[in-house]
Amino acid sequence: LKLQFLYLIGDSGSCVRIWETSPRLTMFVIMVACELYGTKHNLEVGFPGPPTMLELIWHVESTLQLENRLMKPAGRAREAFRLEHIQVYDEALQRWVELLSDTQLQPWAQLYVFQLDANTAQDRQGQLPATRPVRSPPSGTASERLCQLFRDIDVNGNGYLERDELERFFSVLALYEYSETAVDHFFASADTNRDGVLSYAEFSKFAAGHPDVAKAMYTAGDAYLAARAAELESANEALAEAHKAAERRCADAQHEAAARGAQTAQLEDRLRLAQEEVARVATAAEAGARAAAQEVEAQREAVAKDAAAHREAVAAVEAKVAQLRSELAANQEQLTVVNEDVKALNDKLADAEGRAQQAAHELAEAQKVRAILRNEAQAAQTDLDALSRGMEEKRTELCDALRERDEARSRCEVNATTLRDLQARGSEPELAPVKAEPVAEAEVEAAGKDKKEKKDKKEKKDKKEKKEQRERDHRD
Repeated sequence: LKLQFLYLIGDSGSCVRIWETSPRLTMFVIMVACELYGTKHNLEVGFPGPPTMLELIWHVESTLQLENRLMKPAGRAREAFRLEHIQVYDEALQRWVELLSDTQLQPWAQLYVFQLDANTAQDRQGQLPATRPVRSPPSGTASERLCQLFRDIDVNGNGYLERDELERFFSVLALYEYSETAVDHFFASADTNRDGVLSYAEFSKFAAGHPDVAKAMYTAGDAYLAARAAELESANEALAEAHKAAERRCADAQHEAAARGAQTAQLEDRLRLAQEEVARVATAAEAGARAAAQEVEAQREAVAKDAAAHREAVAAVEAKVAQLRSELAANQEQLTVVNEDVKALNDKLADAEGRAQQAAHELAEAQKVRAILRNEAQAAQTDLDALSRGMEEKRTELCDALRERDEARSRCEVNATTLRDLQARGSEPELAPVKAEPVAEAEVEAAGKDKKEKKDKKEKKDKKEKKEQRERDHRD
């Protein structure tokens, strides 16, 4: 379709009414606008009653075909008027819309007609002119026929005939026997007041004085309208066939609409059942959510209690680790002293061996001294090994304590993570403060003293055995 243009509609009260003496035989009037050869026209098309779409299209096309021929400039080829589509101005929407049904037609509705591939109109935007009656075939009395003939010649609808309008009328109706000189003579004879235009009174007076000219005008007009009537009759038959085809398509569409209505009812039933199922599932889900919230609250309280117990256990393990670290530091100091003693003994042994090599006469005594020193070194090494084993045991105990501490921390982190998850699911519970039980420090101290006493006894026993061994070696 062509582009839709916005046309400003003038006040219907300003329409020119120049034929008040002519009775109105139609009761349903529609304003039809179009553009012909660069000029917009707005015609009053009348019907005995509300027209159908086919009646409207037939009547509008035939009317505008006549206007198209009357408005054709000299030297232009004849072009048939073919209707493409129609728009109607919707007063409620305040815009132009497509005319799709005869229910859109109201008395004095404003239509705009678009031509099909026409060179006579470009449908440019602009304001529509005031309406004027359409040109119709002469009928009725002689006065009415003359009045209608005057209206047909008056293209611009100003109530006066101009020379170019008269010449165009002769050219359209093929009145070639009238030359330009004859037209000038006709116009000069009728224009009695010499104002350059013919009023209806002047035209009527001339027609009465020249009945042969008026008869030629009537005859040419009747011949043209008869030819056009034949054309419109064939077009009407084609439109009737199209109307029947449209009725068949309408019936098919109604059957399809009924089938779709049944499908819509089924879908509505399914939708209702689905809504009931959704309501039932929502109720069950709400009950499950309440139960889950209660369970989460209970788990949160249990996790809080476990977290308090684990914190107490971690505190006890950390105290034990601190004590073991102190003992390890003391053992490291003792190991340093023993290492120094061993180093000194090694120095003495080296010195003794040097002296034994230099003094051959003291070889026997030196060998005994060397044996003694070797025994002492072995005893010292034994003591060193014993201390190393003790340090290794302490290190093992320390590792066990650290592992217990790490395990306790891991359990605390897991419990903290569980507690955060439970808090994320529900609101934070108000936990009652947990009172930590006092650590049995006396028991820890007693266990440490007992362990130290056992260590001292073992060291004294080892020293005693080493001393007795040295004495036996010395005696030997």
